Amino acid sequence: MGKVEEYKKRLEQHQKEREKFLKQFNIDEFVADAERVKEVEVEWGGETLIIKYKSLRNKDNFELAKIEDTQKRNIETLYLMLCRADRNITREKIETLNPILTQRILAEISKRELSFLT
Repeated sequence: MGKVEEYKKRLEQHQKEREKFLKQFNIDEFVADAERVKEVEVEWGGETLIIKYKSLRNKDNFELAKIEDTQKRNIETLYLMLCRADRNITREKIETLNPILTQRILAEISKRELSFLT
């Protein structure tokens, strides 16, 4: 077997191995994941709080990008993520939270989600 044939055989073998790890993109799987309720734990007042949230969506990011004030954008980010997981969450309730608790929740969520705070 010549060098060219040997390299072709290696290339084919490599491509077959690679195909084992490739997966066809299925947008429905990713949309379903965006609707999945997730949880983070936050220490507050000597207790561990379980915070339920859902990931941001592209349309959420479009709206958040319009908010220039960082603090207002963080409040709106938290509201959007939490209200999608718990209908009891309102913007007004988020606005009345202690700012340190707000930051702790956002910090824990940001460890698991792509960075959405700029």
